[in-house]
Amino acid sequence: MSRPSSSETPDSRVRTPKRPRTDSSSMSPLPAPFVRNTQFWYDDGNVIIVAQNVGFRVYKGLLSKSSRVLGYMVNAAQLPPSQSRDQPESGDNCTVVHVTDTAAEMRSLLMVLLEGRHYMQRRLEFTFEDMANCIQLAYKYEIEDLLEDSLKELRRYYSDDFDAWDSRVESAEPTHAIVAVNLARLVCPGAQSLFPSAIYACCQLDAMEMVDGHKREDGAVDSLSREDLALCINGKAELCVRAVPFIHKLFGLTNNTSCTSSDQCRKSLTSLQNLRSSRVNVSDGCDLLASWEGKIRKCGSGRRTSAERDMPLCASCITALCIRERMLRREIWLDKVWLDVSALQALDEDESEEDDAESAQDH
Repeated sequence: MSRPSSSETPDSRVRTPKRPRTDSSSMSPLPAPFVRNTQFWYDDGNVIIVAQNVGFRVYKGLLSKSSRVLGYMVNAAQLPPSQSRDQPESGDNCTVVHVTDTAAEMRSLLMVLLEGRHYMQRRLEFTFEDMANCIQLAYKYEIEDLLEDSLKELRRYYSDDFDAWDSRVESAEPTHAIVAVNLARLVCPGAQSLFPSAIYACCQLDAMEMVDGHKREDGAVDSLSREDLALCINGKAELCVRAVPFIHKLFGLTNNTSCTSSDQCRKSLTSLQNLRSSRVNVSDGCDLLASWEGKIRKCGSGRRTSAERDMPLCASCITALCIRERMLRREIWLDKVWLDVSALQALDEDESEEDDAESAQDH
């Protein structure tokens, strides 16, 4: 995927999870200065989409087939009355359509619309931000199949299923969780089920990451709304409060009748409770959904740390603890202890009110 030149880099701006307006793009009959995007500039193209100061010369028919909204925009636009072929920014008698999207967003969308075969075969580097851009614009321009596919991809990172969460794809940048929260609010109810896991991932960020947001490669900034920032702060605090009780339950004495070393295992469990509880802190003590299986299994191998060498567990107790830790984590997942239930109810209410308002406008 080509990188934007310095002339393509936009000013930083804050993204908010508001529903985009499909009529926010302008269709100007007058040429405006722009630089050509070398990746998507076809000499035989008949329409130029200008996002920020970057022009993409593509095809009306393809855009119309992909999106009813884009089709209306490009077909309603008028050909500029005077264009000179001597001007490097000239559209060469092409219709010029100005949109309010960023150049990076438009480039991500065109990657799929024009190079879909390469995208499907993974020959293109399709990044998390490309996926987020496609969700944003597929929703805005009502490209239903692309929206569905992109949301499916997003669920690989932020699942609504506990088992899938354990095997999820982890994003290279933790602050991508902020992007996911905003997308979940934007594409509601289609992505509403992703909201709890995205908020949970935000709860694992430190304070400055929550406040500063996620800065994209093009300089745009995704920020949490005031409401979601409060959810994350409260959620992080709730998870930290529950960390020590979680550890005490995890390493509590078992009624394992198959234990082969009851005295030693009982002593080890008590020591593990004290050791792990003393290590809880705000930075890493709130990820209660993280698996403990690896740490538990170390108690039965020669890979124990120096602090745990005197805390061996028999194979039977290790198996019992692995079953227990998964059960405890599943309970936390189902209870969503980090998220006020009213927040999910508010999502339902907001979507219902918006649908009612749109229905009233239609009539």
